[in-house]
Amino acid sequence: MWKLTPFLLFGCIVLTMVSCEKEKSLDTLGHHPGTAGAGSEIGTWTFLSMNAVTNVTISYTSGADKIMTVTTSDYTSTDNAGTITFDGKNITTAGVTYAVDGLATTKFYTNNVLENTFEFPFGGIIPATNSTVPYQKIGRDSLHFSSDVLTGIAPNGAPITVPTGYKLKFEGDKMMITMVYNDTKLQVVSGITQRFTSHAVTTATLQKQ
Repeated sequence: MWKLTPFLLFGCIVLTMVSCEKEKSLDTLGHHPGTAGAGSEIGTWTFLSMNAVTNVTISYTSGADKIMTVTTSDYTSTDNAGTITFDGKNITTAGVTYAVDGLATTKFYTNNVLENTFEFPFGGIIPATNSTVPYQKIGRDSLHFSSDVLTGIAPNGAPITVPTGYKLKFEGDKMMITMVYNDTKLQVVSGITQRFTSHAVTTATLQKQ
C-alpha cells in the first residue's frame, strides 16, 4: 500500500490524473441527503470519514472500431482520526489522517459491446496532517478555497491537488462537506488521441465536538 504526504488539509480522493487538460470544472452541488444551510461550520469537528464515488471513461478510435474503457469505484476511508476547526476565516486541521483500501472495476467496450471486465485493488495512507488555510463562505452552505489545497489518491498512488469548492449539509451534530469534480482532457498515447472524462463526488463527514 502506498504512503503519501498531503499538500494541505484532509484531502479528497479521485480516480484520475489531471495532466494535459482540455476542460476542468469543480461543482459545489451536493449529492447526499440532509438539510443544506441549517447549521454553521464554525467550531471544532472530529473527522469521521471520507467517501468517494468515481468514474473515469477513456475513449478512442482504432481503425473502424470505437474503443472505450470505464473505470469506477465507490469507497469510504478507514482508520480516521484528527480534528478540523473553522473560525469563519481559516480552517485548521490537527492530526487529520485516514487510510484508503479500495477496489476499482474496469469494463472494456468495442463499438459499445462489453468485451471484458476486471477488478484491481488500490489504496493509500494520508499521514497525520496539521495545517491552516483561509477559506471564504459563500451564502449559507458553500465554502471556497482559492488555492490548491486538497490531496487526492489515484490507484497508482499519485497525489492530486485542485482548487476546490464545497457544499455543506447538516444532520444533527454531523456536517457533510461535498465536492463534485469533473475533468475532460485529450491525450496522445502511442500516437492515438484519447479522450479522458473523469467524474468524482467526495464527501467528508465531521462530528461537532
